[in-house]
Amino acid sequence: MHTLWYLSNALAPAWGLSPFDSAVLKTEGQPYFPNVQLDIDSLVGTGMLAVAELQTVDGEQRMQGRFVLNRHFADRVLNVMRDIPEDRDLLDFLDDVVQSANRLSGVEQAVALTQDATYGDPGVDSGSVIDLGLWTRRDATTPTQYILDRLRIAAGRDLLPAELMEMYVDHIGRRLRNGE
Repeated sequence: MHTLWYLSNALAPAWGLSPFDSAVLKTEGQPYFPNVQLDIDSLVGTGMLAVAELQTVDGEQRMQGRFVLNRHFADRVLNVMRDIPEDRDLLDFLDDVVQSANRLSGVEQAVALTQDATYGDPGVDSGSVIDLGLWTRRDATTPTQYILDRLRIAAGRDLLPAELMEMYVDHIGRRLRNGE
């Protein structure tokens, strides 16, 4: 869930959106957003999300879970959101992020951010804050935004946001498979 949220923030420019969380602490593993964890905990507590799998990681120092939507509860909320234009656009964007991420295998998803142009930057050490737009100038771009711009140019045509996001995730997948 944290990796998906990171991708949602990093790929927001593909939709012309500003990042929702514009800074994240880089860790040895996957990113961690405290507010997202609170939301996940609340959604599990209310029954909106169900824990499908739970395991210890990092030498049993933390737990990692896989979650599924409880359609009985979630569909009612999602149906109401689809009736509100701003929420419908947000749901479309998040659906595109999930669909793009699903182009990677489960193993690839677990390590995908090592190849992300921003999170995987070897010049940024673990324990550093990654800026997704909090401190950068309005006209500045993140390394991920730079790659998105390059993909647009390489395509030689206007791309739909979903196409651009899929191309970026495919780019990450190629880097993972080719050991770059």
